[in-house]
Amino acid sequence: MPDLYALLLASPAWFIFLAQEHQKNRILTFFNPYRDPTGAGYNIIQSQIAIGSGGIYGKGYGGGAQSHLDFIPESNTDFILAVLAEEFGLLGVLFLICMYLFVLVRGCYIAYAANDTFSRLLAGSITLTFFFYVFVNMAMVSGLLPVIGLPLPFMSRGGTSVVTLFIGFGLLMSIQTHGHNRSA
Repeated sequence: MPDLYALLLASPAWFIFLAQEHQKNRILTFFNPYRDPTGAGYNIIQSQIAIGSGGIYGKGYGGGAQSHLDFIPESNTDFILAVLAEEFGLLGVLFLICMYLFVLVRGCYIAYAANDTFSRLLAGSITLTFFFYVFVNMAMVSGLLPVIGLPLPFMSRGGTSVVTLFIGFGLLMSIQTHGHNRSA
């Protein structure tokens, strides 16, 4: 615990004396994106506007002004959740969260019922990685975490993330197929 106190006491000194200008701007923008609404805070402000304008039911498929008028940068990749929230509303996002929860629960079950320790650890790691991708992207798009460019699994456009997710889920299905030692 004393290390935590030392870290907390040293962080203002790091920010003032050692942090470079772009690092300071990124941290300050995270806490207040409206300090630079046309620069560093633009992405998150437009994302929050799109999420809020979707309401409960959304504007319908293809009806989102923020996304189709290119106010949201990277609307096909990093900020796809803002587009979904604008077009399908809160109900659409809740449906997507339910689908992700189903996959996460199924991954946890596969990890629990796996044959050996390595398979349990591998299945748990793949499931945790999937959760990390989902949580960080959703928190990033809604402004709870800084924007870091993590894709939303199976929704964002992009080759590498889709290929790695498919490989991970292929391993997960292989773990499920090759035996269980526990019954539920």
